[in-house]
Amino acid sequence: MSEIAQALETAKESRESLKRNTKIIILGALSLALISLNWYLIEASLYGNWPLISWVWVMLAAMFWISIISFFVMVNRYAWMYVLVNVWGLALYLLLMPKDLYVMLGGVIFFLLSMLFQRRIATEEKNQLNFSIRRTISGSLIIATHAFLLLIGFNLYYNTSQDFKNNPEQFYQKIGETAARSIPFVSDNLTPGANLNMTLDEYIQQKSELPRELQTAPPSQRNSFYGSLREQFLNQVGIDASGNETLAVVMSRIVNEKAKEVLGRYERFFPLIFTLVIVALLRTFAFVFNWLTILVTWILFKTLLAFKFFKLSKTTVEVEHLEV
Repeated sequence: MSEIAQALETAKESRESLKRNTKIIILGALSLALISLNWYLIEASLYGNWPLISWVWVMLAAMFWISIISFFVMVNRYAWMYVLVNVWGLALYLLLMPKDLYVMLGGVIFFLLSMLFQRRIATEEKNQLNFSIRRTISGSLIIATHAFLLLIGFNLYYNTSQDFKNNPEQFYQKIGETAARSIPFVSDNLTPGANLNMTLDEYIQQKSELPRELQTAPPSQRNSFYGSLREQFLNQVGIDASGNETLAVVMSRIVNEKAKEVLGRYERFFPLIFTLVIVALLRTFAFVFNWLTILVTWILFKTLLAFKFFKLSKTTVEVEHLEV
């Protein structure tokens, strides 16, 4: 009977081990699938001209990856599987993203910070007397957040550099358009009643008083007079424009040219400045991402616990006391 009981116990342990290993493999596969989804969404959002709303999907995919990889690290007992999932994720990143030094550097930094994040998760889980999913991930979450911020920053820098290198005029044009919309009049020569929707010829006619001798002259002579005034104005501001273009377009072009004169010597720093501004802005709202990630992780944990994918067990803990 003892041999039969021992065989049954061995079979039970074997089934439990198989079940446990299957769950670990599932979590590892999900982690790899989610990080691959992250790479796809980041690549499409940055380089595929997807709308700005697509970054919501990037954020959601990142939240679920952090949750699943945390579960995987907490239950995984095989070091080789842990290394395989992370190295495979890095390889997929290098395969999907543009082959550029900054892009690859961003991936390597993400890989290293991700490993550090996962190591911290494992340490936090082991050092707790009573398990708490919130306490386990909250202290390490800032590492994962910075990993994503740095990765996006390096990719954003490369993308901005390429865009500026391919079409620097577009950058100055946007500056001019923004200034023209934001500043009612960019020149002291504009009359108080000018409207940015009027044409350049209409503005010239409003601005200039027709000489008395031309007031009764044929239209061709009056048009010639206004045409010469238009040429003088364009020479004064240093741009080319036609008389039927709106004043907003003309003012945008003026600001464009002035921006080139003032900012031209600092062009090489534009991608870096733009990247730092965007990353700093994202960093400002990182606490929202962290809070939502903790909430998503807690909901997933409670759901998996309810379906008995996870279970909480009680163990006896020995502690040391000083005695004399």
